[in-house]
Amino acid sequence: MAESLGIAAAVPFDGSATRTLATSDDLTKARGDYAGIDAAGVYWTVPRAGARAEDDAWSVALAPADGGPLRTVWDGLPAHSSIWGMWPDGEGGWVAAVGQRFDDLQDHIGIWTIDANWQGRRLACSPAGDGSSIPNVRVRPAIAPDAIYVEDSASKFQIVRIPR
Repeated sequence: MAESLGIAAAVPFDGSATRTLATSDDLTKARGDYAGIDAAGVYWTVPRAGARAEDDAWSVALAPADGGPLRTVWDGLPAHSSIWGMWPDGEGGWVAAVGQRFDDLQDHIGIWTIDANWQGRRLACSPAGDGSSIPNVRVRPAIAPDAIYVEDSASKFQIVRIPR
């Protein structure tokens, strides 16, 4: 699969025609972001249905690889949060890097696990940043039974161990 500017496509390995997957006006008008990909399809953060713009509430939606309609799979993100990247954990769930504005009115990056039933849990978060010092987790983490190892690209590529 491939994605760009709110549109994703399935590119079959058997050489058959590429198939455009479901999208929405929000995604094609840059009101959403790519979150992750697996065999089921492409995942996007999209504005939460029914939420006011000032609520800054987001959901995760799936554009299924089988060509089905875009559907919401997770409404568990706190307000003022967005997934920067999510990666399959090998057990049917996900590890996600989530940017969030906390009640200190500072931006933080958190590492979450999301299980196969879409139940999320924050494992860790960064100290507050000034915008230039917020950790940047964009590379697939290494996932071990006891910990998740993430690369903080904003701090000279430091590797951080987060206990599970």
